[in-house]
Amino acid sequence: MLASIFHRVWARAQGTYMGVGNDLRYTPSTCFETFPFPRPVEDHRAEVEKWARYVVQLREHLLGQDPKATLTGLYNAVAGLRVESDATHPVAALATAHDHLDTAVAAAYGWDWTLTEDEVLSRLLALNLERSSAGTDLA
Repeated sequence: MLASIFHRVWARAQGTYMGVGNDLRYTPSTCFETFPFPRPVEDHRAEVEKWARYVVQLREHLLGQDPKATLTGLYNAVAGLRVESDATHPVAALATAHDHLDTAVAAAYGWDWTLTEDEVLSRLLALNLERSSAGTDLA
């Protein structure tokens, strides 16, 4: 779940920025504890787990292939592929795995995929507010 676009969008909106580069600072109290996790049925939970495990395996594989590789480098390459597709690029499989993870997480929320980042944030905020006003747990 935390590797999905849903949590990334939430963390960018709820986190703070600091330093010369205005780098995102992930603060658990604002980024994690306020995140409205989905409450999936078992089939959706299994699908999210499957794709999350695959994302981790692919990252480990890619990092193991090149001793100079970093997570930042991998994800900068994934961002580049979002702009200009190249199925032959070594991280293309990682980008595809994230697409599948995002689709599975959307299904866990009961939402159709694809959504814009603004739509994701709007829906997450509405869910957060709904659960907060009802006094229910966000998880």
